[in-house]
Amino acid sequence: MKNLSKEMSEISIQENLFTYNNKIYERLYNHEYKYRFFIRNNTDYDYVENADLILELDEFLTMRSLTSHIKNIYPYSKDQCEDKYIETVMDYIYSEIKQTLLQ
Repeated sequence: MKNLSKEMSEISIQENLFTYNNKIYERLYNHEYKYRFFIRNNTDYDYVENADLILELDEFLTMRSLTSHIKNIYPYSKDQCEDKYIETVMDYIYSEIKQTLLQ
């Protein structure tokens, strides 16, 4: 059981890692800081304290999550018409936003 929890912990850490502006960041949970970034050949890290950068990272992860969600709902294939695919996706986004705003 200890090995399983170690593996789960490693998977969790990996899923929280992402690259932004050629730096590796980690999204932190249940921590004083929201993000940390890796330095010195990724062997050390420091925490993100800049409010503007935190906002940028939040927006980046939100967009990444949204596009991932859309790709799962409406997977794209090369035989589809690009314009029609984008129109379908935009209709979906519009309907979701409209529904949320009018609640």
